[in-house]
Amino acid sequence: MVVYLDLVILSTIVVNTLIVMGIECIFNSRVSILRIIISNLLSVVFLCLYILPIGKFIFIRYFVGILIGMISFNKCKTQNKIIKISLYYLFNISLVGVLICLFMVISFRNKNEYVVLLDKKSLNALYDSGNYTYYEGIPVVYLDKKYLNSSYMLVDKIVVEVISGKSIVNIYKGPSLKINNKEYCCYYAFSSLNGFDVILHKDIGGVGCLSY
Repeated sequence: MVVYLDLVILSTIVVNTLIVMGIECIFNSRVSILRIIISNLLSVVFLCLYILPIGKFIFIRYFVGILIGMISFNKCKTQNKIIKISLYYLFNISLVGVLICLFMVISFRNKNEYVVLLDKKSLNALYDSGNYTYYEGIPVVYLDKKYLNSSYMLVDKIVVEVISGKSIVNIYKGPSLKINNKEYCCYYAFSSLNGFDVILHKDIGGVGCLSY
């Protein structure tokens, strides 16, 4: 997985600023821009500590978090300060969790969805890491049955393990499969697919080849 450090730092600064301003508004306190800038600098340092070994630096992480809370908020009663710091931790963990979930969803969709060129058609494909179907050592790609035509030649039948047990699948030889101008060796099987035209094999996307 690729992590863009600049985006991570930017999102950290935005989240930290929104949290501090929001908490100060809840308590009807004046927002100090200078305190927010200083706390943002510490937040970036706090973020960097997460890439270090947990065992050695876990106490430093907690200390920096408390320090950020103490600097971020204006002077007030000790009780209010503790409440503000507690809220800061709560909101920070919640918002960061939401951002991580959104990133994972976007990353998953971008990584697992493709547009493939097959038989001069652009089809929507889903990469399926659970597709282990092979025929004579070559990956089998599943197509929606509406694309079955004379371009595909039946070569054999195989037994495939599925959730409900075993199923007999017809194996076809057909036009070459292309992803990003790269051709892949594969056989085809046809089934009723929902949402996608093609279900790719777990090995499709690696080394391309030009013929069977």
